[in-house]
Amino acid sequence: MDEDFTRWQEITRSSEDGWVEDHITRLNGHGALFYKGGENGQYMRISPEGMLTVGTYEDAYPHIGEEIFSPAAQHRFESFDKALETACQLGGADFMTDMITAPTPEQDEPDYGFEMKM
Repeated sequence: MDEDFTRWQEITRSSEDGWVEDHITRLNGHGALFYKGGENGQYMRISPEGMLTVGTYEDAYPHIGEEIFSPAAQHRFESFDKALETACQLGGADFMTDMITAPTPEQDEPDYGFEMKM
């Protein structure tokens, strides 16, 4: 369990230098969550229905799932894809570069020692 805690802290710290995606949000079917800033920073969240919310967060310790979100703006788009397109525009070149160079979920998430089969 200590290894998992340490790994989550490393993932949170990795957002100090650039935008990262919380792969758990997407894998659980809750849309997408992008954040930057370590324990306190900025976020962009997109619901599966196309609601884009941007704002700040605090207290993401040991990981983004423990944060306190403070939304600053919200807009519903016709689709997830349109909301993602707008998020890319808002994030600019830094966001796009960070997303393109980000590790895959397999590289990013802890290995729990079991395989899911469907």
